[in-house]
Amino acid sequence: MTFTFLPNVLYLNSKLLMKTPSLKLLSIATLLAASMTIGATANAATVLTGTGLYSGKTILPTDFGSNVSQDATGITTTQDADGTIGTPDIDLAWSYSGASGWYYHPWGGGGGSSNVFQMFGAATSSTFSILFTPSSDKAVVLNSFDFIGDTPGDKFQFSVSIINNSTSASVFTTTTPEWVVEASTTSDKKYIPASLGFTGEIGVAYSLQIKPITVSGTGSPGNNIGIDNISFGQTAIPEPSTYGLIGVGLIAVGVLAVRRRKNK
Repeated sequence: MTFTFLPNVLYLNSKLLMKTPSLKLLSIATLLAASMTIGATANAATVLTGTGLYSGKTILPTDFGSNVSQDATGITTTQDADGTIGTPDIDLAWSYSGASGWYYHPWGGGGGSSNVFQMFGAATSSTFSILFTPSSDKAVVLNSFDFIGDTPGDKFQFSVSIINNSTSASVFTTTTPEWVVEASTTSDKKYIPASLGFTGEIGVAYSLQIKPITVSGTGSPGNNIGIDNISFGQTAIPEPSTYGLIGVGLIAVGVLAVRRRKNK
């Protein structure tokens, strides 16, 4: 959620207030407080790459990627304007049903990638999930991830949903195009990006659910698919009441300024 109206309100009121000398200080204080509130919404982020995580195929820990506060093996981070690094206030829980599980796999698929989060035993009856649980004062931000196929000729299609863990309601859903893994080793042949662009509510957990629609090919195609570059973040979105208080304050100051000018 974004708020585009506030900067314009601040600008208009600041022009009015700055014409009234006795209210200059109050105007400046109000603007500074509002700008600090807006600035606090910048995102800190984490990307799960898996690079160098294990030397061979390994069952992925169910809490991999939880409470990340610095770069680590298989994990990269970014810092927000307030100095927060990564996602220290987000817990992760990896789960699955109707499949063999989440694995870390250093295969050579994905256009040369050697590190993937394998959805082992994927079938049309499977669901692969990652639950993102924030602290009570933070919101989950889900950015994107990549699907990766390993074996040329395998065909895949998936539905991707984000589920509110409190209400079980689906708040986002999309279906990927059906694609066939090609023999080329260039990244644009085997990486299929999945863009999410989702920001949740403060303190609410969300489950990213991936369900196969089509899994076909030679050999064991259900073992030849994974995801990578899982990008997510956290943010402290100001509550609507915060904006309400700022608005009330600005209106009150504006009224005082008008009255003062009329009394001159």
